[in-house]
Amino acid sequence: MDIFIIATQGCSHCTNLKQELSDLGIDCEVKFAEENPELVEQYQIRHSPNLIVNGDSDGIGGSFFNGSTSTSATIN
Repeated sequence: MDIFIIATQGCSHCTNLKQELSDLGIDCEVKFAEENPELVEQYQIRHSPNLIVNGDSDGIGGSFFNGSTSTSATIN
């Protein structure tokens, strides 16, 4: 399974999301929106952080474990 987080560099929720995934034994990479504008456009990112699973960003704001593939919090 390919999992990564897209977040802004100042996102206060990114660290918590990464830690929660790690606690569940899920490894993931953080990709920063500022360094990857093509990903922001590709996934139509409007919030931070976003969890991308197997290249799918459907379900923004949903729970990863109930079938959705992304979670987000509003950028400050």
